[in-house]
Amino acid sequence: MKFELSDEALLLVAGAGNALFAAHAAAAPKHFHNTYMSEGQTFNQTAWRWFAMPIACNASQNIVLAVSDTNKKALKNSLKAAGAGWLAASGFTIYNEGIQKREVGLANAAGMALLGGLCLYRGFRDAEE
Repeated sequence: MKFELSDEALLLVAGAGNALFAAHAAAAPKHFHNTYMSEGQTFNQTAWRWFAMPIACNASQNIVLAVSDTNKKALKNSLKAAGAGWLAASGFTIYNEGIQKREVGLANAAGMALLGGLCLYRGFRDAEE
């Protein structure tokens, strides 16, 4: 049995990942802060909620494109953009060592890099073989 993940399903996963980050930061900013940030980092509820807004917007775009009858070029370009975003988030998370909790940050960075790499791979991959 071969595992397969369609372009649409992968973009949906990328959107869902963003949606979960956004929901956590918006609905429970103190918990979000305590989960990801190291001791001594300043907490600002409003800042975390503003942080969640663009992530939620990005999530909604990915999800809508993933479940819509869209052309293949738009889907591929969206995968490329999502991949670049997830890889950038991974790099930023690694860069923030000491600001973010090490164990949580490294686990997040690895997951983000994996998702970003998969999105870029599928975005640049030619039509189904």
